[in-house]
Amino acid sequence: MELRHLRHFVAVAEELHFTRAAERAGIEQSPLSRSIRTLELRLGVELFERTRRSTRLTAAGERLLNHARALLAAADEAAIDVRAMASANASHLHIGVCDGVPLPRLARVLAAIERENREICVHVHEVSMTRKIHDLRNGLLDAALAPESGYGRDIVAEPIWQDPPIAVLPGNHPLAESEDIELANVVREPLVLCRPDTGLSQQSQIEQIVRTMTPTPNIVDSAATLCMLVMWVFAGRGIGIATGAQLEALGASELVIRPIKDAPADVRTWLLTREERKPEALSVFVEHARRAA
Repeated sequence: MELRHLRHFVAVAEELHFTRAAERAGIEQSPLSRSIRTLELRLGVELFERTRRSTRLTAAGERLLNHARALLAAADEAAIDVRAMASANASHLHIGVCDGVPLPRLARVLAAIERENREICVHVHEVSMTRKIHDLRNGLLDAALAPESGYGRDIVAEPIWQDPPIAVLPGNHPLAESEDIELANVVREPLVLCRPDTGLSQQSQIEQIVRTMTPTPNIVDSAATLCMLVMWVFAGRGIGIATGAQLEALGASELVIRPIKDAPADVRTWLLTREERKPEALSVFVEHARRAA
């Protein structure tokens, strides 16, 4: 006798109608009827009196209904109790992120933890850089993914991901005909970059790369988000510079993306943690994050 058979039996016993009971159980009427018949065969009794117009419980069915309700209630209570214990014993990890962090890559990290480390529950908090550092220092965050390092001796920063910068062009731009582009050719063009002062993405690093070629790049617009950067590029305002990992989440299929073959550095995403002893679950997160790179 299986719990699913008892659940099907209780549904029919309470509805006294096979069609409604099947809808309640979320199955077709035919497998519901087979389930009831299997239960009757295993018990060696008839549980229902069926006619074309009605369905009624037999005396054996009445007796079984009380037992079935008690058994199902006990099974549900056991499941709730075990889940509550598992939740209490789970390791909760709080990670801060901001715009510009490669979210599809982070999603793959979270999926791997969910698949391989079910005892770890990761909470992701989207907050500003200022709030992120404040919460990290005060223990509200266990770690943060950030576009920069250098937040003080109490904050440990290590590069977790490195991505080459790419040029983002409208489809009709002459440079779109090349498979890859030299940085010197990029900086001659009007540029659209995100504002470094917003702390929203790795644009401080990207500006440093641009200024290795010219101290006065022609930045025609400064966007507050990557979405705005893509919008201005699509509108023909200028060339954008970002990373493929950043743009993956935006699905900017109308734009042309070309690698900058002689860029002097990659764009880094930093993992920030407190200098004090780190939770064991954080080591698991870091391991998966490095694998995702």
